[in-house]
Amino acid sequence: MLTRAQSHCLEQIYLLSQKDGVARARDIAQNLDVGPSTITKTLQKLDQMDLIVYNKYEYIVLTPKGELVGEKIALKHEILQQFMLLLEIDPETAHTEVERIEHYVSDSTVERIKELVQFFNSNPSIAETFARVHMDAYKVKNGKVEDP
Repeated sequence: MLTRAQSHCLEQIYLLSQKDGVARARDIAQNLDVGPSTITKTLQKLDQMDLIVYNKYEYIVLTPKGELVGEKIALKHEILQQFMLLLEIDPETAHTEVERIEHYVSDSTVERIKELVQFFNSNPSIAETFARVHMDAYKVKNGKVEDP
């Protein structure tokens, strides 16, 4: 089982590899806002777990196993992000919340959330009704949203 830091690191390696074709330790550190020594330790652990091939000062390469795990982590993140946005949570808060919960939500729960998001995306009129009912459930007083 991956730690939270290892999961974030592997996800970044996967995303950078998909976007740029390569992943570098400095880019991962920058994206995760952590120091080089922290990233080095995490990369060494991921290498020991046979998820990446890591050699200092070289590009980081995902192993086939690492590719699968990284893709799964990235998809889980994306599904949870879509769900938060469906709930009309502002993007910054949604991102923060996803970062907090993605490590604790089971794969089966994420699969159900994915089905719900797909349902709303396939049925825009129902999604609009949901949004309307959702917004009607809250009252705005003095510029602040309050529970009914």
